[in-house]
Formats: sequence, structure tokens, C-alpha cells
Amino acid sequence: VRLIERGLQHAATPEAEGSWERYEAALMSTTGRVMAEEGVSTEDIARVVTPHVHRNKTPENFDLLGFTEKQSTWEVGRKYGHVGPGDQFLGIEHLVLERAVGPGDLVLVVAAGAGFSFSAAVLEILHTPSS
Repeated sequence: VRLIERGLQHAATPEAEGSWERYEAALMSTTGRVMAEEGVSTEDIARVVTPHVHRNKTPENFDLLGFTEKQSTWEVGRKYGHVGPGDQFLGIEHLVLERAVGPGDLVLVVAAGAGFSFSAAVLEILHTPSS
């Protein structure tokens, strides 16, 4: 399936009007609620793991959430691409194996699914493997 081509076709339909705004609002609402429940802000978060979607004309998920590319897992996403629900596991594994996080670091993990469904969690790294 040619995803970019299909996405552009959909974007030209009346049904697509306002879809980016709805996506952005749901993403911000979900992550904002989770961070508020945990009593943290973006300044407290060391790294963010978001779905590894392709570069496009719209801002990346990490940009919308107030994080930099360096704080994201775009490096591993660029290498492997979007692996569906595995993006978050791949991203966390990458951060741990590359020693990009350590004990005490907070990681915001964000997922997006069909039908504008979102989930998020704040993880605290308690320890990392020694090898």
C-alpha cells in the first residue's frame, strides 16, 4: 500500500477536514492528562517515545508535545520505520541499550491507534542492565 499517496488522496476529501486538528487535540489531551496525574511537566521528562511515523509536512509527535528530536527516538525510527504497536517497545529498548536513559530518568511513552485512540504512560527508569 502506498501510504503517502493514500494519505494525500484522503486529505483531499471532505471527511478529512479538521482531522489533523482532532489528532493534535487528542494527543495533547491524553499526554497532558497522564503527565498531570503523575505531577510532571515536559521539563521533568528525559526522553519521549512516540510512534515512528514518516516525516511529512505536519509536525512530528514529539514536536507537538514540546520535545526535541534529540529527546525522541527518531534515530531508531528512521532506521526501522513504523512497526505498529512495537514502536514503543523498540524505542524503550533502544534508549536502554544505548544507555540514553539511566536510573531516575522519566520517559514519556505515547501510542496512537485507529479511530483517534491514544494512550500514554510516564515510566521511571529504576535500573538498567549492566551489559
